[in-house]
Amino acid sequence: MEQAALLQRGAYLFTTTSCAFCHGNEGSAGNKISWKPFGTLYTRNISSDREAGIGAWSDAQVARAIRSGVSRHGRQLHWQGMTWDLLSNLDEEDVRALVAYLRTLPPVRKAVPSTRPPAPDDCDTYSFFLRGSSEPGCR
Repeated sequence: MEQAALLQRGAYLFTTTSCAFCHGNEGSAGNKISWKPFGTLYTRNISSDREAGIGAWSDAQVARAIRSGVSRHGRQLHWQGMTWDLLSNLDEEDVRALVAYLRTLPPVRKAVPSTRPPAPDDCDTYSFFLRGSSEPGCR
């Protein structure tokens, strides 16, 4: 019962803290974000796939990414693309619930394009494309 409650809480947090909005309900992501000051980036795959997603990450690594915006390999995640400034306020139980729920997402083998530094064709205003072009820039 305790595990079921933890997963239910994690599912609630996944949908209410904007995880699902950016990464999709299945966690496969790829949504494009573009703005001249930071370039073009794509939301990352957080499904349980061991290569394309976070399936090979430890629970501590996933929690660190949520709370601090630091990747599995210790690199800073894009400051504008991950809301760790808000998620750092989650209590320990909520982070555990979110990590537990992420573990239930089926693996999706979907590569996501790399982040691109600022370029002249990036959007003049902050733009988030839910089902837009996978090409960088403001299109």
